[in-house]
Amino acid sequence: MKSDLILRKYTTENVSGTHSVLDVKNFFGSKMLDIEDEIVIDNSSIQYSDVLDISGTTNGFQYFVYSSKETIYIKNLTQLKNDNHSIVLANQSAMNLERNTNWNISIDAQNILRYYLFYKLKESRAFKCVYYDDLPDKDINSSIIDYINTNIINRYVFDFMNFYVLYTDIDISQSIYLTDPLLRYDPKFLYEVNSTTNLVTNLNVKSTPDMQISAVYKQIKSSEQYKFDYYFNLNFKRL
Repeated sequence: MKSDLILRKYTTENVSGTHSVLDVKNFFGSKMLDIEDEIVIDNSSIQYSDVLDISGTTNGFQYFVYSSKETIYIKNLTQLKNDNHSIVLANQSAMNLERNTNWNISIDAQNILRYYLFYKLKESRAFKCVYYDDLPDKDINSSIIDYINTNIINRYVFDFMNFYVLYTDIDISQSIYLTDPLLRYDPKFLYEVNSTTNLVTNLNVKSTPDMQISAVYKQIKSSEQYKFDYYFNLNFKRL
């Protein structure tokens, strides 16, 4: 038996419920965010606001109702898609490159969905009056992203993509500005291409479980005479 008995002393401290972003399911009912059954990422804009501190940065705080102390942000979904996809020349023969060029398209659909949900939560002020001191990383916006990753994003799957293409006759023989071959291989992501007449119906689209989308687009008009611009909309559905 120990000759001296030393008892450890503990203190009890209150812990804010916002220290955990996980919504735990309960047999008698749980609080779950009401979310859309279907989501279309098109050319819409989403507006939200939060408070900037004296240094011009924000941790995401919002008052209970909108205040003139908050700064307004307008987020366009076309820009969100543009920032989260790429289109590059595929490995191909010189003949294909000159005529019916193949392009690899990669889209981070999960990140597009993630920030769409973030903008919508900010717009609805779902986390209004949450203080950054009550959060583990002291950042409200970061905790909203964590909440989305933990509770919402896995409740959606990628459904389908509408892909639009518009060709332009470059007629190299008549334009000194298009004699550089690189200018022929310069597709632009433009909302103006979004038209049912420009819809591509035979594009083979593949998606991974974490919603990374890939596709190969083959030009149907010769690259010697035509360049193209493109656009796409993404559709998600709730499980």
